Amino acid sequence: MEKVGLPKGLIRYATEAEIENQEKFKFTSRMKVTAVFLALLIGFLGFLMYDRGSMEAKFIKPAGSTFFVKEGKITNTFIYTFLNKTNEKKVLTIKILSPKNGEIEFFGSSTIVLKGDQILKGNINITFPEEEIKLSKQNLNIGVFDEKGEMVTSFETTFEGPFKLLL
Repeated sequence: MEKVGLPKGLIRYATEAEIENQEKFKFTSRMKVTAVFLALLIGFLGFLMYDRGSMEAKFIKPAGSTFFVKEGKITNTFIYTFLNKTNEKKVLTIKILSPKNGEIEFFGSSTIVLKGDQILKGNINITFPEEEIKLSKQNLNIGVFDEKGEMVTSFETTFEGPFKLLL
């Protein structure tokens, strides 16, 4: 500003009154509240990014499909979708957590290899003995485990069976 003959400090974040009275910049209470709010918002966003799971799994029944009974066992078909949110390769296995005595039949290999940032879809058949399914829609918990045997995620869905009249 000296080269053009104007006073120093004209180019800054200030009001017209601050320039005329030659007051210094004041960090007002409104600015403090806004800064604290933005810091909390950034902290919350950081927490959400840190807390998200490394893997997502879904087990959905195909549209229009139903159960079938064969040799005293009830079978349902499910479509699984796995989403690996990390950059590491994961080797996964699927197990039924509840109810017990369920069997999983894979269309292909029973071990699922999922590369980093990959979505993988496939089909499985889940079978239970007829006496195990007490309701026409039984709650079913499916667990997804890594190569160390640790549960990565779980999914709750329903297993359809024949309608039974309970007396």
